[in-house]
Amino acid sequence: GLTPLPPAARFEENQSSAAEMEEFLPHSAEKKQTHFTDFEGKTSFGMSVFNLSNAIMGSGILGLAYAMANTG
Repeated sequence: GLTPLPPAARFEENQSSAAEMEEFLPHSAEKKQTHFTDFEGKTSFGMSVFNLSNAIMGSGILGLAYAMANTG
């Protein structure tokens, strides 16, 4: 069968230089990326109402199959 590499050789294979990481993530050094959690408190009341009604209707649609199975 195959003989496994010693742990030191496996560790040297997995090491990568800083230049490789810069090519892999080119935008990380330029500016801070905006994340979803950076937009706190910037929604409108209408969008909040739409989100709430969407959640209520979605759970109602998911519950329809259970209601129809019990009522016939």
